[in-house]
Amino acid sequence: MKHALLIAFSLVTPTQALAAVYGTKPGTVFYTAPHGEVVEVGPHLIQTPALEFRDEWCLFKLVDGRGIPINPPAAWTKCSNLHRLIGN
Repeated sequence: MKHALLIAFSLVTPTQALAAVYGTKPGTVFYTAPHGEVVEVGPHLIQTPALEFRDEWCLFKLVDGRGIPINPPAAWTKCSNLHRLIGN
């Protein structure tokens, strides 16, 4: 009976969404805020889901090729700048 309850509980309990890492389109520019100052970042990947949405803008966590946050750790860009899935 305990096992059946545990299985039933695990099926109805929401699971945390996994983050996915995407590359960006060539020429993607990141900003401090939508229409804000340009943020200079080196090679970058973005982690989804976005931390925040504002119209067509998304605040993405920026990571390096190993999934480690870079400086700055997050920046704004157009949501449409996602290019290709790297992994999750």
